[in-house]
Amino acid sequence: MIITCPSCQTRFRIDPRALGPRGKMVRCSQCGHRWFAEPPAEELEPPPLPENSPLEAAVEEGAAAMATARPGTVTLLGWLLVVLVILLVAAMVLGRNEIVAAWPPAATLYRTLGLPVTMALGLELRDLESERLEENGVSVLRITGEIANRTGQERIIPPLRVALLDAEGRELDFGLFDPPRRRLGPGGLARFEARLVDPPAEAVRFLVTFAGSTAYGS
Repeated sequence: MIITCPSCQTRFRIDPRALGPRGKMVRCSQCGHRWFAEPPAEELEPPPLPENSPLEAAVEEGAAAMATARPGTVTLLGWLLVVLVILLVAAMVLGRNEIVAAWPPAATLYRTLGLPVTMALGLELRDLESERLEENGVSVLRITGEIANRTGQERIIPPLRVALLDAEGRELDFGLFDPPRRRLGPGGLARFEARLVDPPAEAVRFLVTFAGSTAYGS
């Protein structure tokens, strides 16, 4: 009988009896492709095989070779998947500062995992001032300042965190405030204002931070 490689279309003459009654895995000697060859429905007297037929030897070792190839392929894919996961985790850990800079809420997740984050934002808090006010009989601490973009690229402004400290530097109270705008252009400035209602009387200092980054205070 004649069989044809489904990959490279090379034709081979083969004795149907070499395939057995149920067929067998064979390998093309030209391109190495393997496939399952079935014997003909009615066995006819086959023409003689060419001497030293390349497919004849392939039939003999085809099934055993396939049996060993499949587990090896699965193992290789498994290791590749493990390496990919390790590289992904390493990138998320080593590149956490860049991730937080692009998406500030991620800072909370990293802090929960105990991973410090240094936000290289290129943003600066300056001209910070505070004053105590009385509004409708309620004490209010008003803190103002500027956010400056010291880079040549647009930056995302994270939320602002204002903390009140006593004379020994212990934190007594804090508040989170949305920035005056979400994005700040190259070299841009943005004024902000934060109000803390009924601040502790023991508070003598304040700290203003970008969420998860370096503190500024007075």
